Formats: sequence, structure tokens, C-alpha cells
Amino acid sequence: MSKKYWIVLFFIVSVFLIFFIFRGEVTYEDKLQDLIGNEDVEKIEISDSTRSQIVTVENPKDLQNIISPSSKLSLEEYEGHHDPKNDYFLNLYTKESEYLIVVGSSTISRLPGATVYKVLGDNDLYETITNIIDTNL
Repeated sequence: MSKKYWIVLFFIVSVFLIFFIFRGEVTYEDKLQDLIGNEDVEKIEISDSTRSQIVTVENPKDLQNIISPSSKLSLEEYEGHHDPKNDYFLNLYTKESEYLIVVGSSTISRLPGATVYKVLGDNDLYETITNIIDTNL
């Protein structure tokens, strides 16, 4: 085989690897930033799936834990054949707008880019919300 063949093959494989290595990871924090932009969240109302229990979060520490969980939440588009179970509805309030995010034990909905995202790994956001609700009820 000619030297030209190996150069072209090397180039194609390199481009392929670079594309998949650096294609960018989708994270909760990035998608939340896409949703609210540079607006500051002033309060969050959390309700359970039946909307019978509502907790209002205004404590800066709790707000920060919901906006930016302790570990990075990696996401991928959910491709299931059924709707995932939604456990919590989060209404985020800024001075300008109100935003809704729906959180399940392994999914997050209503973020820009996809209808539903699957959380890869541990869902620290879900645990944070559960702890806030347990503490405030």
C-alpha cells in the first residue's frame, strides 16, 4: 500500500477520534445556563408529583445546591419508549421570569435541547431536592 493511502487513512481516523473525544459533554449546569441565562434565581418552589406538598426555597445555600449540585451532572437525551416518572416540579423565579424544571430519580425534563434528559451516574440534584423537602416538611 502506498504512503498516500496511509496518510489519508491516518487523517480520517484522527478526525473521527477528535470529533468523538471533543464533541462536548452536556451537563445540567450548562443546560440550566441556556435556560435562565445570566438571571439570578431568587427563589425556587419545589412540589411533589401530586403537587400536594410545596416547599419554597430562598436560602442562598439551598438555592446554590439546586442550581449547581455538588457533583457535575452529565446528561444525555432520554430515548425511552415511555415517559419517565417525574417526582419533583421546580419553579425557578428570577426578577424577569419563571422557569419550570421537572426532576425524576434518573431524568431531568424541560431543559433546552431535548424534551427529557437521562442523568448519567448519580443524580445529586434529586438527592438535594429530597433532603430539602424532608428538612422543610
